[in-house]
Amino acid sequence: MSAIYSIVTRNRSPRVNPGGKVEIEIFLSGHGVPDKNKLNIQWSSPYIINKKDPGNVILCLGSIDDKTGKPSKTLELPRPIDKIGMIISLNKLVFKEMPSLARKGDKEAIETELRPVVSEYAWNETTGGFDPPILLKVNIAEDVPQGDYDISFTFTYGNEQNLSQDHKSVQFHITSWWERNQGWVTPIGVSIAFISLLIATIGIIYRVSHPE
Repeated sequence: MSAIYSIVTRNRSPRVNPGGKVEIEIFLSGHGVPDKNKLNIQWSSPYIINKKDPGNVILCLGSIDDKTGKPSKTLELPRPIDKIGMIISLNKLVFKEMPSLARKGDKEAIETELRPVVSEYAWNETTGGFDPPILLKVNIAEDVPQGDYDISFTFTYGNEQNLSQDHKSVQFHITSWWERNQGWVTPIGVSIAFISLLIATIGIIYRVSHPE
């Protein structure tokens, strides 16, 4: 059976301040082990990246104990990124099947089940929590213009005779000065307007009560 996969993403940071960090979780949902693969990650503008500390991609790929069927360890492999993007190839461990989700004794469910693979579901043995198989961390430049930006993910996989591809784009927003400060600017503006109105009212009252 040929391998088939779709990219599934989850954006942890849809709104980011300049100098902040964009974090995107990446899963590959499907089945089968492709002979070859590559994941191409690119951003819509080279100016969003912090040149001194651009960020990285972390592969949180737990291996499975063949005897117990339970996770035995977690691998975190940081890879640097550049101002344009990066291309990584994923180890076949990513596409390895995990233990069945069907309940024991449910013969029909076991016979029809496509077992989950590591790229759909990962964990962190150290913290006891669950991490995405692939986590992209992009550090944003301090002087990046405000607006909407995209990060695109293209997964190409298969063999020399039969290649397949899936594409996903994730949008995030860099906030403007007004968006970052309107929480305190608006109340101050209202206060100034109120004080100006109060002074004007007092002036009117004074002129009425002290005619020339």
